[in-house]
Amino acid sequence: MCQLPLDRSDLGETGHSVDSCATHGTFFDRGEVRAFVNYHRELRAGELSDADLSAAGLPGRGWFHKG
Repeated sequence: MCQLPLDRSDLGETGHSVDSCATHGTFFDRGEVRAFVNYHRELRAGELSDADLSAAGLPGRGWFHKG
């Protein structure tokens, strides 16, 4: 949109990176949303239980599995 260079954030050892623009937001290529969710889920493992997710109206951890 603004044609400024995007900032790139690597997602650890996933082989993926996420591009973002301070003005226009984050851009995900194919497969990057799943990699992003899985990467951050692993980083925060144990912080939320399935009961916490359910209380927030969200599906349990099995909803977005690796693969």
